[in-house]
Order: sequence, then structure tokens, then C-alpha cells
Amino acid sequence: MLNWRELAGLVDRYGPAQIATRITEGLSAGTLAPDGFSLRGAWSAFVGDPDATVPRAMRGGLHSGLIEEVRAGAFAWVTQSVLYAKVQSAYAEQPGILDDLVSPYETSMRTEKLVGFTAVDGPADVPEGAEYPGTGFSDRAVEPPEPSKRGRMIEITDEAIRFDRTGTILTQAASIGKKLRQDREKYGLNTIQDITGYRAFYPIVSGVPTAKDLYHNATADGEWYESQDNLAAGNALTDWTDVQNAYLLLASMKDERGDYINVVPDTLLVPVALLATAAQILSATEMRVTSGGSAYTSVSANAVIQAYGLSGLKLRASMYLDAQSTTTWYLGDFKSQFVERVLIPTEVREIAGDPRRDIVAAFIARRKSQVAAIDDKFVVKSTA
Repeated sequence: MLNWRELAGLVDRYGPAQIATRITEGLSAGTLAPDGFSLRGAWSAFVGDPDATVPRAMRGGLHSGLIEEVRAGAFAWVTQSVLYAKVQSAYAEQPGILDDLVSPYETSMRTEKLVGFTAVDGPADVPEGAEYPGTGFSDRAVEPPEPSKRGRMIEITDEAIRFDRTGTILTQAASIGKKLRQDREKYGLNTIQDITGYRAFYPIVSGVPTAKDLYHNATADGEWYESQDNLAAGNALTDWTDVQNAYLLLASMKDERGDYINVVPDTLLVPVALLATAAQILSATEMRVTSGGSAYTSVSANAVIQAYGLSGLKLRASMYLDAQSTTTWYLGDFKSQFVERVLIPTEVREIAGDPRRDIVAAFIARRKSQVAAIDDKFVVKSTA
């Protein structure tokens, strides 16, 4: 396994390009840890004595003819790989629930039409020898607007190399990784809630993507995007009957042909303030009901589990729902309703430095993704 302390000798022996490749592979495989990395050590190994060569970089830039291109490129490549490993490690360690609620996929399209699950026509009778009908859905789709890039810059200064301020740079990278994860959670969960400034649902109306309320109990338009209620008003989460009310809405959902969809909810999403209440409802071993004026008490097993077969129901909570306090919660099959378009996965890439500010090299940590609703029939929102 490659050791950071052996870097200078290995570069002299095998060449900068080969060692840079080995370092990148080691960081990716986890056989090399970024914490042993040194900016001054890497510069010394790939470029030369920092006290002599950094001033040259300041005059002409890291990739100028004043510094051998292969060695400058190797230093930038290795530093970028180290920063990426640090960003990704901090990103992965940060807790979050969004991955349980969305179906991600990578795309190169800035905007695109997304076909909802229930918008696809179902099977039809086909006489012997006749052609099977095609699937029609061109007029039933959503098209969210292009999302913004989100990220921050990590700058490597003259002083950071000469005085080996590697710890500060790696701490910055870890902080950015943590913030990128938090930022994705915030944007994703706000979009699932369809709150102001984070709209989720853009059905195509008369050929034009149009923002519509994702949760509604009015069906005035009668169109596919507002054909059924998915908002249970006056349904505060207090006991199993409230879960039943939300489940009954899901059970009534039909597609555009009038066929039942048969939504099977797998997630109960609540604000942190409702976490204990929801846990008590789902984990109760028995329920007692006393009739008014009667001396008798009915005892039964948990009705939520027995009646609806929801033993696998996942309970998820987030502080990003706390703005709703104890008034709003969600039940449904979230991954059938929400997708995440990933245009740029979390990454670190080099950009030009700025000699005017003593920036030898600069790197940006960024992502570009978007949570969007492709339908409105798989998740029910309940309010008090």
C-alpha cells in the first residue's frame, strides 16, 4: 500500500503520472486515507522545492510553462482526489432520510418530460392476429424547470503550501461535504412538502409545464393532475384511526382509466415533534377502547398492523419538517411519487487559480440535482 511519506521517492522512481494514478485508485478503493496527505509534501514530490517553485506558480499559474505541465497536472490531480475523498467521506457520514424517499437517476438533460407511473395506459383486449396497442402518455407528463448548481470553492494559497496548512484545507473539505448533504436534504424534503419556493409538481397543461399544488382536496379542474384528493385535512396524528383515514385516501386512488392503483404505503413521514407519537402508534402491542357509559373495554392487537398489513411500515422523521410543528405528516409510497434527477453528482473539480490573490490552485465541490413529483396519487398529506 502506498504511503504518503514515500511519495517523493516513488515519484522519482515511477514518474508523476503513474503515482498520481495509483494515489487516485488507492483513495477510491479505501486503501489510502486522505488524512495522511500533505500539501507541502505533495508539492515537493511532484513540482519541487516550494520556496523556489511556488513563486513561479504565482507569476504564471499552476499550469503555465514556468512549471512542467505533467508535474503540475499530477499535483492538481492528487489534491483533487484527496479533497473529493474527504468531501465524500463527510457527506456519507452525515445522517439523512432523503434516500429512503426518492428514486434517483442520472441524466444529462437540463429539463425533460417525466411520465408519471399512473399516466401510462394499461393492458387492452387484443383480438387474435391484431396488433397490440402502443402506450399513450404524451399528454400526461411533468416537466420541472432546470435546477441550480449548489457548491463552494476550496482555495489553495501560497501560504497553505509553504506552511503546510493541510489540516485547515481538509477541514474545509469535510465541512463542505457535510453541508452538501444537509443542503440536499433540505431542498429535497422541502420539495416533498411542496412548500413555497420549493415546488414539486409541474404537470404539462396545454403543452406548457405549469406549477400546481401537489397536495389538494379540491378537484375543480378534473384533470389527471387534480382528479383525486390527497390531502386529509383535520387529521392530526393522535392514534391508529388517523393512520386509517390517510390509508383510506390512498386505497381510493385510481388511474386515468378509472382503475384502482392499489397503493401500498411503506413510509410514515413525520416532523421530529411527532416522532414519539408515531412510534407509539406503530409499536403498540394492543389497543384498548372503552365505549361511553359502558363498563366494558375492548382489547385488540394493533389495528394498524392487523387491518392493513403495515408491519413493514418505515417511520422517518426530519427536522426539516419541524416548521410544520405537530400539525402535518405524510403516509405513502414515496419512491413511486418522487424522483431525483441527478445532473451532476457530488464532485470536486479543479478550476483556475488566481495569482492576484495568491491562489495557486482552486477546486469546487458541487452538485446539481432536483427532486420532483411525477404523480400526485402515492402520498397523502394530513394536517390538523
